[in-house]
Amino acid sequence: SYFEKTRKCYTHDLTERSWDEALVFCKSSVSDRSATLASVHDLATNIFLEDLTRPGLGWAWLGGSQDIHESWSWADGSTWGDYSNWADGQPDNGGGHEDHLGINWRRQGLAGPDPETGLWNDYNTAFTSARQGAICQCDSTSTEDTDLDLEPPAGDKMTVKTSFTSTKVK
Repeated sequence: SYFEKTRKCYTHDLTERSWDEALVFCKSSVSDRSATLASVHDLATNIFLEDLTRPGLGWAWLGGSQDIHESWSWADGSTWGDYSNWADGQPDNGGGHEDHLGINWRRQGLAGPDPETGLWNDYNTAFTSARQGAICQCDSTSTEDTDLDLEPPAGDKMTVKTSFTSTKVK
């Protein structure tokens, strides 16, 4: 989906991967070098990406990562900036190893569907449970159909036809 404010195209891929695997997937999903995990610099973009993951499609990786000095950066090389949408108590760098960003964090034990949709959490990707979908972005010039080779859990290869579409949303 195209978002006019950022002039980027986004897609939500539901395949569960680690953050590193999701980054490789996004970078290889279109032939444009700008393709990567999504960066979020304002509330409007966060809401747009939150809407991509509805209804209740769960957690998704964003392009944020933390270095050894606990400074956050975006995979696309853009400046982190002042905007964030961390859930209460986040980022907490639990165990000193939560260094990758996900959206739609759901605090354990809360009732109701997606009570904290759109909020961010830092994740430890060393845990196998930290596998989730991803939101990829690319420059709007990359609105092309793309064949993606995906590896399903059973190990059989399949080809999925997908595209970054050029639907305008203001």
